[in-house]
Amino acid sequence: ATDWFVAEVSEQSTTILRDIDLMTSTVSPAIPADHEMITVSWIDAANIESGWFVSSMGPCALTVDVGDLTIPLITLDPEYPVDPTSRELHLLVTEQTCNSGADADGRIEIVRLEEKSDQVGLVLGVQPRVGGQSCPSNPATPFTVTLAEPIGARTVVNATLQSQRPVNVG
Repeated sequence: ATDWFVAEVSEQSTTILRDIDLMTSTVSPAIPADHEMITVSWIDAANIESGWFVSSMGPCALTVDVGDLTIPLITLDPEYPVDPTSRELHLLVTEQTCNSGADADGRIEIVRLEEKSDQVGLVLGVQPRVGGQSCPSNPATPFTVTLAEPIGARTVVNATLQSQRPVNVG
């Protein structure tokens, strides 16, 4: 689809979005983008003529608001195949923000766990580390979610994303 829609308007900027096919990267373990974004902002600076300029543009993945937490990449841990009789989901959670290359152990939070008859929706967030961080790649952190009922034939979905997607094997 190529139809753009207005996402946000203020006196100083306007952001528009459009749906795109999922963009995955073979280089980086990032959340695949499902939208393209352009922000135009009013710039009034001493060194240029005032006016409207593109201030931001590129692909993005729309997410739900998780407050002060950051949105991680979530995959199923390939070392623990999903057992339909188990109540445990073994995940790999990869922090997407600068974290000096450390794992997210002890900082992963379940924001929302919604169990339905046909799916399990996960909203996970990561508490950012305090202070300045360098930006090398972050390792995946093993994380286990305990369900109220065995997984059965239900699909596990990343409900952090506005366009919910199945959680795939990492």
